[in-house]
Amino acid sequence: MFLGLAATLRAVTVLDNTFDEATPGLSILRRDLTPSPKDLDGYMGHDDYEVMENTFVRRFPVYKKGDTNASPSGGFRQFQYKLKPGGAAWQMKIDRVESY
Repeated sequence: MFLGLAATLRAVTVLDNTFDEATPGLSILRRDLTPSPKDLDGYMGHDDYEVMENTFVRRFPVYKKGDTNASPSGGFRQFQYKLKPGGAAWQMKIDRVESY
């Protein structure tokens, strides 16, 4: 499996090559992983991504009003994504959102 990431200011897209019976060979599943606007409150970038056990994790520092780009003071927010069945292919969906 090939996994590629393309990130913009507030959205993440995962490109995942999958195989299915309808298209022998390689098909690309493209899933928008954009969280709700309230979950992005205080977002200014600096995302970290990793795979922990069977979970894809995205985390970033949370900025409070008046924080500089180099000094976030609002802790961190973390999104945990899981693969869920969806149509002809698996889809990445937000499973959990945590702030700490």
